[in-house]
Amino acid sequence: MNKLVIIFFSLFCIFTNVFASVKTVATVDGELISSLDVEKRILSMEHLGIKTDQKQVLQSLIDEVLIENQAKKLKISVSNNELNDEVLLFFKRLKLDYDEFTKQVKNNDIDYNSIIKQIKSQLLWSKISELKILSFINISNEEVNNIAQQIDKVGVIINALEILIPNKSNSSYNTAINIVQKLRNNESLEAIVKDYTEFSVSIQKEALNIMLLPPKSQNVLGGLNIGDVSDPIAVDNAYLVVKVTDKIKFDPSLLNATLSLKQVYLLNNQENFNEYYEKLDDLKSQKVDCLMFDRVVENLGLPKVEKIEVKMGELAPYMQASLQKLQVGEIIDIKDNKGNLRLIMLCNIQKKYVDQREWIKQKIYEQKVSMQSAIYFDNMRKNATIVLS
Repeated sequence: MNKLVIIFFSLFCIFTNVFASVKTVATVDGELISSLDVEKRILSMEHLGIKTDQKQVLQSLIDEVLIENQAKKLKISVSNNELNDEVLLFFKRLKLDYDEFTKQVKNNDIDYNSIIKQIKSQLLWSKISELKILSFINISNEEVNNIAQQIDKVGVIINALEILIPNKSNSSYNTAINIVQKLRNNESLEAIVKDYTEFSVSIQKEALNIMLLPPKSQNVLGGLNIGDVSDPIAVDNAYLVVKVTDKIKFDPSLLNATLSLKQVYLLNNQENFNEYYEKLDDLKSQKVDCLMFDRVVENLGLPKVEKIEVKMGELAPYMQASLQKLQVGEIIDIKDNKGNLRLIMLCNIQKKYVDQREWIKQKIYEQKVSMQSAIYFDNMRKNATIVLS
């Protein structure tokens, strides 16, 4: 009898400790979200290879309750077939084997229902969005025309001199303004650097793709012409002044194009650089296709050929400017700011033709959907009773 009392008391203590550690972290319209819910979701995400934290997960769980409640009000539901299809698609996107994961669920005590709840919530939200947001999105010709005019300004790559003035004191901005005036008066760079030695002013040549810059920098630099000097731009702990030395039109649809390249790379300080450089000229003068390129390079005694597959948008702007003009089968040599040389053959380019106006409409549509979704969700939160513990 005493043993039974001891066992019962021990079990009581264990369960008391477990439940004492589980706390209510939020209530949404009376529905409780516990610390255990948060922990289970975090563990589930970790097994999916998705990094997250308590704050993100709690917000996600709150939003899921809001979505479910809103779906009930709108009489929106998700069928089992829809959910099953979306679950399989979810695992496919993450490049995970569904059957293998279900084994892990059993072996590691993963809260599978938490994952299903999240996927169902995403499906419900897409249906709410379709009913309450997407059907009300309109795009006018005037909006498209305005964006087209902006693209004419920012759809360029500029070669520029970048002058960086460290923000070390209250006078740094005035120093930047003075340097702008001197550049606009065509004073030499050497004289400017000498005059402002104490400010550690640095100058470098750089190519910039305006479309890939933050909107603030786009606005400042997009309207500059060759020879123009920008007003000072505030960057991290410094002011940046840009003088445009060249301006090259760039097709924005090329940013997502996939290039298949073959490259011979020469460092400017490597042995036999000049000898190799002469051989590169010889290679460029020959009629060489992509299949022959490796063998011809080897016969000339040049460094080994590198095969590269890359999106145009991942390349440095100075390379984008050169490669956008290249036809398949053509060879070009490109020098970087350090004098290193690349001899590149374009073997293939994969891109879909994109009508500019349709591309602009799509971008405006995506932006409006994002904005209206945020407003709709914000109203859902305002109309709900959310209490954080």
